[in-house]
Amino acid sequence: MSALVEFVATALDEQEQAARAAAEIWAEPWELRHREVPLPRCRCLSCYEVDPDSAEVWPVEDFEGEIIYFKTPVAAHMAAHDPAQVLRTVAAHRRVLDAYVKASKALSGRRRVVRWSKADVATAGATCDALEVAVRAIAGIFAGRDGYDPAWAANEIEEDGQT
Repeated sequence: MSALVEFVATALDEQEQAARAAAEIWAEPWELRHREVPLPRCRCLSCYEVDPDSAEVWPVEDFEGEIIYFKTPVAAHMAAHDPAQVLRTVAAHRRVLDAYVKASKALSGRRRVVRWSKADVATAGATCDALEVAVRAIAGIFAGRDGYDPAWAANEIEEDGQT
């Protein structure tokens, strides 16, 4: 398994684990609802220096039923990245990663088989290259993590698969 594939697979595993743990603690749906809670003077860090009577602060019920107040953009971001959304994203990225691994294995096998035409190998190579670009883009999502290689950010792939 290449370092790129291993890095992306590990990052996706971590994303999945975090999403599942969050879902166990804080049940869905993760959404912004109409404000039904009176807003007291908030002193939490995420609302610091924001008028709690304004529309800029949003109450969110935590897993113990307590109300936490967030700035509306923070609450909206949290709701947009709920565990179900993260799990769907992880599943989609894994499909791309799996297709790349299969294409890479198939291509290396085809290059050794004499009866494949150059056109067949070229088509398979182009497919594999396109999937590698997609996997590199997925790796870029996790660029801040240990183990990320900045070389994966390359936009082009040479014919031999090297950047």
